[in-house]
Amino acid sequence: ADIMIREVERLDRVIAGLLDFARPQEPHPEPTSIREILDHSLELLQSDLREKEIEVERNYHDGDINLNIDRDQITQAFINIFKNSLESMERKGKLRISLSRNRDKTMLEIKVSDTGRGISRENLSRIFDPFFSTKKKGTGLGLAITLKIIENHGGEIGVDSFEGKGTNFRILLPLG
Repeated sequence: ADIMIREVERLDRVIAGLLDFARPQEPHPEPTSIREILDHSLELLQSDLREKEIEVERNYHDGDINLNIDRDQITQAFINIFKNSLESMERKGKLRISLSRNRDKTMLEIKVSDTGRGISRENLSRIFDPFFSTKKKGTGLGLAITLKIIENHGGEIGVDSFEGKGTNFRILLPLG
């Protein structure tokens, strides 16, 4: 019975992820504090952060910036990124988040860096592919959904990773 319950829960997660990925996700933008979104997303993961004793370093040099975004969708995108970072780190890791405007002041750059195990070179090009996962319990939809959300907001996402040293996500969202 326990195995059946776990499998039903796993299938439920896969189906929910499939529906999120397949359903057209038209953003409903409104002026929203990006700092508030980041802090709220971290707050939702607070028990995981505490359990693993992960230190969070926030560098919001440009202060609080309002973007014309869909609050729920962007929150989901950052939760997905933060969860990947947390899952890649051992105890006492570090998660860094920084905000800055790009050179021509048209985009906000959000960097999320971790001290996790990193992503192998052969897997790096596939992390945004639907159903690609190296995790035992992963559906492979989290980062695919994140990419779709960011692109639907007129943004971009990129990643650099170094095995054994960590991963750096770079998200660009329009300022205007």
